[in-house]
Amino acid sequence: MHIYKRQNGYYYLKFLTPLGTWKNVSTKTKNKREAIQFLTGYQPNKPKLLILNKAVNFSTFSTKYIEYSKIHHSPSNTIRIQYVINNFKEYRANILLNEITQMNIEEYMRIRI
Repeated sequence: MHIYKRQNGYYYLKFLTPLGTWKNVSTKTKNKREAIQFLTGYQPNKPKLLILNKAVNFSTFSTKYIEYSKIHHSPSNTIRIQYVINNFKEYRANILLNEITQMNIEEYMRIRI
């Protein structure tokens, strides 16, 4: 996020959006000090996350994902995905998706290596 001055004399704030595009926002001032104050106080609108209250276990998810994989991935990639999913099922049988943490993944990787 940075400010720059256009030929019209106004300062603009330029930043990268989560989608990877650049966005310019006018600070509505020709004074650099006021533009810097605008920069320090500016909070871009962040997209709101959709929170689902439905708990899904890993077994149900993996079955549906393998079906999806058969349609959208190559057969060799689907076999690889099935292999990884089956190994994770042996590690954690019926865990809910929202209970899977970074620590679970790291522990699983440590066991697999």
